Amino acid sequence: AQAAGSVEDSFVETGNKATELSREIWATVWPEERLSQREFFNFGMEVLLSLDLANTREFFSAFFSLSDYHWQGFLSSRLSLPELIVFGLSLFSKSSWEMRFSLVAKGLPGLIGMLTAIAKGPDSKYASEKRK
Repeated sequence: AQAAGSVEDSFVETGNKATELSREIWATVWPEERLSQREFFNFGMEVLLSLDLANTREFFSAFFSLSDYHWQGFLSSRLSLPELIVFGLSLFSKSSWEMRFSLVAKGLPGLIGMLTAIAKGPDSKYASEKRK
C-alpha cells in the first residue's frame, strides 16, 4: 500500500509530464503500423472463429498452401500491413468458391470495421486512453 502511494505521489508531482511520458511509451510499444497489424489479426481471428469444422479445415489447407514467406511471416508477425493485405488476397485466391463465399459472408462486417479503424488511425480508437 505504501509503494502504491509513492507511485501515485510521483504521478501527481509530475503532472502532465507523466501523461506525455506515457504517450511516448505507448507510441514506442505500439507504433501505428503495429496497431494496424493488430487490427488485421483481430479481424482474421474473428472470421476464423466463426467457421465450422469443414471450413476451418479448408481455411488451413489454403493457409499452408501459401508461400513459406507469407504463412511463416504471418505466424511470426513479420509482415507489414501491405504484405498482410497481399497475404489475405492470396489466401482468398487459394480458397474454393464456397470458402470465398463463406469468408465474404462472415467477414464483411469485420472487414469494414477493420478498414475503418485503420483509416481513422490509433488516435481515434485510443483517444479515451489519452484523456485519462
